[in-house]
Amino acid sequence: MRINQNAKGVVFRNVVEENSGFTLFTTASDKSIYLIDMKGRVVHKWEVDLVHVYKAELLRNGNLLYTGKTKNGHMSDFEDASGKIIETDWDNSIVWEYVDSYMHNSFYKKKNGNILFIKWVEVPNNLVNKVKGGVLGNKDNGIMWTDQICEINNSKRIIWEWKAYEYLDIDDNVICPVFCRKEWTHANALYVANDGNILINFMLTNTIVKINPETKNIEWSWGPGETSEAHYIDKTFEDDILIFDNGLHSIGTSSEFSRVLEVSTSNGKISWEYLENPLSYFYSSIYGCCQRLENGNTLICDSDDGCIFEVNNKKELVWEYINPYYSHDEKYGTNNIVTFARSYPPDFPGFENKNFLI
Repeated sequence: MRINQNAKGVVFRNVVEENSGFTLFTTASDKSIYLIDMKGRVVHKWEVDLVHVYKAELLRNGNLLYTGKTKNGHMSDFEDASGKIIETDWDNSIVWEYVDSYMHNSFYKKKNGNILFIKWVEVPNNLVNKVKGGVLGNKDNGIMWTDQICEINNSKRIIWEWKAYEYLDIDDNVICPVFCRKEWTHANALYVANDGNILINFMLTNTIVKINPETKNIEWSWGPGETSEAHYIDKTFEDDILIFDNGLHSIGTSSEFSRVLEVSTSNGKISWEYLENPLSYFYSSIYGCCQRLENGNTLICDSDDGCIFEVNNKKELVWEYINPYYSHDEKYGTNNIVTFARSYPPDFPGFENKNFLI
């Protein structure tokens, strides 16, 4: 994957096989969200006032929707705490925002305009000691937290919610043995499948579930023994699951490595897998994401190395970009970490009649 570890910007291009368009990406501590072209040139950027920015996406009207960590929240000392979902226009003026200090990680904007997001909720006392795994006795002042999925409309009203402790099987959802027990599940990504069901990834139990939003029942579950603290899931055009499997605390391996998997929700089989050779050349202990592109290629974000790259179906590198923008904060020190990346085609409706820097 890495062509030249000392180079920055676009370090490799196969213009015949790359997927043309623009790439949006967020960083761990830089106060900008960038949109670049295939040459790595910044064509637009948005300034943000958050401690960390996680996921961001462009809307079809050209507005930007993103979430990130606020400075002072009830859960601000928790990993991946956020607190705000913000929508800005192309010129960076805030047009809508939603605040909940218990939010964390990601969101998903539905076709009807509603937004799904993840927040922490307390596990009832009668269930805490029944949850398995984790470092015993290590809780948050006696509290164990799990996940609640909420759906809000444009008026910021919660119209649907789902609490993990009401539906997850305690015996099948075991906390990674090296993590503390202040959290049970730690959802970090979700999306709505073509059939309307909701897919959620739970990092601490290595479990992906499919939820029927009408009954709230779990229709399908997969992952324990297969993934190692995966950070991101997305759907392919065939409605399979694309997974960024970080590989943190992987059992039975001599070195830590990451991979990208395509998994069928009908039979749970892995139909495609991206790895590096040697394996350790591709490893991100935090964040990471992936996206199946229109031409069949896959965009991958190696967050630790600040690297966004594209591979074809044969797993051959066709485009690679190294984030040249470094910043400093207390958590990561001086870094060029890319927390999220997303590709958009040249004819994306949100680009129409917009002013680009280049």
